Amino acid sequence: MDKIESKKEREGGGPLCTRRQILKWGGISIVGLSAFGPLLARGARGGTAPLIIMEQAGGIIVSDPTRCVGCRRCELACTEFKDGKAAPSNARIKVNRNLNFGPKGVFAGREGFGNWGNGLVIQDLCKQCPHPVPCANACPNDAIVASPPLYARVVDQAKCTGCKMCQRACPWEMIYFDQDTGKATK
Repeated sequence: MDKIESKKEREGGGPLCTRRQILKWGGISIVGLSAFGPLLARGARGGTAPLIIMEQAGGIIVSDPTRCVGCRRCELACTEFKDGKAAPSNARIKVNRNLNFGPKGVFAGREGFGNWGNGLVIQDLCKQCPHPVPCANACPNDAIVASPPLYARVVDQAKCTGCKMCQRACPWEMIYFDQDTGKATK
């Protein structure tokens, strides 16, 4: 069998590469990464999309849970005003009661306030996430836009194709799919 000699054996027992060579390679690597890093971040590599940066929302709707009795009329009024139909499932506000009967038991409403819940009626709304906006970054059609003058995050119905990617990406579960129009609502 032929034995392949290493460089170390051929040159008399010295190291395969010197400390100086390692420092040169490390320096070249750092320069290369710093030069190509911005290109990779912009999506020059294989069609990866850049993060969408939106203006910060100028406000948010805040509800007072101590005054809510859980009648859910606000859900009905919301869809009648915004969509022209009575469909509380598509409302931009969601009312739930925080009832959590133990970690493995019955659950209705939102998590929080301990394992047993406190029975408080909770009104959930879009949190108008600051950058990065998960629903906008997940949308392949750029249909989540910041609408002036308050830069509220809304679904542009003309761009929405109904793929439901924004619905899956929303950490607050505030985007709903309207079965009648085949579009997301927010």
